[in-house]
Amino acid sequence: MTKKERKIASYLETLVGYRFNKKGLKKALQQITGCKKIKIENISDKESELADYNYVFEFKSKKKKLYGLGDIYFLKMRKNGQKEKFQVTEVAIEFNI
Repeated sequence: MTKKERKIASYLETLVGYRFNKKGLKKALQQITGCKKIKIENISDKESELADYNYVFEFKSKKKKLYGLGDIYFLKMRKNGQKEKFQVTEVAIEFNI
Protein backbone atom coordinates (compact mmCIF):
# COMPACT_ATOMS: atom_id res chain seq x y z
CA MET A 1 0.00 0.00 0.00
CA THR A 2 1.36 3.39 -0.98
CA LYS A 3 1.59 6.35 1.37
CA LYS A 4 -1.36 8.02 -0.40
CA GLU A 5 -3.48 4.84 -0.09
CA ARG A 6 -2.68 4.55 3.63
CA LYS A 7 -3.72 8.19 4.09
CA ILE A 8 -7.05 7.60 2.28
CA ALA A 9 -7.71 4.42 4.29
CA SER A 10 -6.97 6.30 7.52
CA TYR A 11 -9.33 9.14 6.60
CA LEU A 12 -12.08 6.67 5.70
CA GLU A 13 -11.87 5.21 9.20
CA THR A 14 -12.74 8.65 10.58
CA LEU A 15 -16.19 8.39 8.94
CA VAL A 16 -17.24 5.74 11.48
CA GLY A 17 -19.78 7.22 13.87
CA TYR A 18 -20.75 10.12 11.62
CA ARG A 19 -24.21 10.60 10.18
CA PHE A 20 -24.84 11.28 6.50
CA ASN A 21 -27.32 11.23 3.69
CA LYS A 22 -26.13 9.72 0.39
CA LYS A 23 -25.27 13.11 -1.13
CA GLY A 24 -23.24 14.11 1.93
CA LEU A 25 -21.43 10.77 1.93
CA LYS A 26 -20.48 11.19 -1.72
CA LYS A 27 -19.10 14.66 -1.02
CA ALA A 28 -17.04 13.33 1.91
CA LEU A 29 -15.66 10.49 -0.25
CA GLN A 30 -14.74 12.97 -2.99
CA GLN A 31 -12.82 15.09 -0.48
CA ILE A 32 -11.05 12.09 1.06
CA THR A 33 -10.02 10.44 -2.20
CA GLY A 34 -9.55 13.57 -4.29
CA CYS A 35 -11.60 11.92 -7.06
CA LYS A 36 -14.62 13.68 -8.54
CA LYS A 37 -16.14 10.55 -10.09
CA ILE A 38 -17.41 8.29 -7.36
CA LYS A 39 -20.11 5.67 -7.83
CA ILE A 40 -22.13 4.63 -4.78
CA GLU A 41 -24.49 1.66 -4.89
CA ASN A 42 -26.77 0.36 -2.16
CA ILE A 43 -26.28 -3.41 -1.96
CA SER A 44 -28.23 -3.91 1.26
CA ASP A 45 -30.29 -7.09 1.52
CA LYS A 46 -33.78 -5.62 1.64
CA GLU A 47 -35.34 -9.06 2.13
CA SER A 48 -33.74 -9.69 5.51
CA GLU A 49 -34.21 -7.37 8.47
CA LEU A 50 -31.19 -8.99 10.16
CA ALA A 51 -28.76 -8.17 7.34
CA ASP A 52 -26.42 -5.18 7.45
CA TYR A 53 -27.13 -2.08 5.42
CA ASN A 54 -24.27 -1.60 2.98
CA TYR A 55 -23.07 0.81 0.31
CA VAL A 56 -20.33 -0.13 -2.14
CA PHE A 57 -18.38 2.70 -3.70
CA GLU A 58 -15.85 2.95 -6.50
CA PHE A 59 -13.42 5.74 -7.21
CA LYS A 60 -10.79 6.21 -9.88
CA SER A 61 -8.47 8.84 -11.22
CA LYS A 62 -6.18 8.13 -14.15
CA LYS A 63 -4.37 11.38 -13.47
CA LYS A 64 -3.56 10.33 -9.89
CA LYS A 65 -3.12 6.65 -10.84
CA LEU A 66 -5.62 5.75 -8.15
CA TYR A 67 -8.39 3.15 -8.18
CA GLY A 68 -10.30 1.52 -5.36
CA LEU A 69 -13.45 -0.14 -4.14
CA GLY A 70 -14.90 0.27 -0.69
CA ASP A 71 -17.70 -0.89 1.56
CA ILE A 72 -19.54 1.33 4.00
CA TYR A 73 -21.78 -0.37 6.53
CA PHE A 74 -24.40 1.74 8.24
CA LEU A 75 -27.44 1.91 10.49
CA LYS A 76 -30.54 3.71 9.29
CA MET A 77 -31.77 6.56 11.44
CA ARG A 78 -35.17 6.05 13.07
CA LYS A 79 -36.60 9.56 12.78
CA ASN A 80 -38.05 10.59 9.45
CA GLY A 81 -37.50 14.12 8.26
CA GLN A 82 -33.89 14.26 9.42
CA LYS A 83 -31.34 15.48 6.94
CA GLU A 84 -29.00 12.63 7.91
CA LYS A 85 -30.48 9.24 6.98
CA PHE A 86 -27.83 6.83 8.33
CA GLN A 87 -24.83 6.46 10.64
CA VAL A 88 -21.62 4.82 9.42
CA THR A 89 -20.62 1.80 11.52
CA GLU A 90 -17.74 0.28 9.54
CA VAL A 91 -15.63 0.90 6.43
CA ALA A 92 -13.39 -1.30 4.28
CA ILE A 93 -11.33 -0.46 1.20
CA GLU A 94 -9.21 -2.19 -1.44
CA PHE A 95 -6.94 -0.40 -3.89
CA ASN A 96 -5.92 -1.22 -7.47
CA ILE A 97 -7.76 -4.51 -7.77
